[in-house]
Amino acid sequence: SVDDYRKLLFADYMSVFNCMIWPELACIFWSFPCHERLRFWSMVLYYSVAAPMLRKSWTAKNNVDRLIPFAVMSAARLVIFFMRVYFGEASPVGTWWYLGVEITGAIGGYLNGTRKPEIWYPGQFDLLGNSHQIMHIFTALCQWCVYLGCEADYYWWQNKSCPAVVS
Repeated sequence: SVDDYRKLLFADYMSVFNCMIWPELACIFWSFPCHERLRFWSMVLYYSVAAPMLRKSWTAKNNVDRLIPFAVMSAARLVIFFMRVYFGEASPVGTWWYLGVEITGAIGGYLNGTRKPEIWYPGQFDLLGNSHQIMHIFTALCQWCVYLGCEADYYWWQNKSCPAVVS
């Protein structure tokens, strides 16, 4: 039924948005520990973008309209990533892992959106190995990259401290 489809679609979106929303919390937290205001406003701005995008994707009527929120979220995450690189005091290793989050998410989204490999071999990937399943494998890899990025940042900050403020 349509109601069952909407419930399954919602659960599916939650798994994808789990890779798009929560990793940014960790990235922002660890990126700007010495800049409380920058950290606070980065979180406020990012989640102010994230909430309406979740709603927009949930109410979208077609695949193109569903893609827009994911693109907006990706752009917002890239802004945070570049802020981490240029203004942050985080682990360089953790930064590479957060880049891995973006790469795995983009690959999974691309494969799911373009329906590869089933577009190349119609009928052969209906039950196993289809683009949707591959996308979920990439979302799991995304979460693994988040874990490794957080771990790298955590250990980085065990031996560091914020510089003293000179008045």
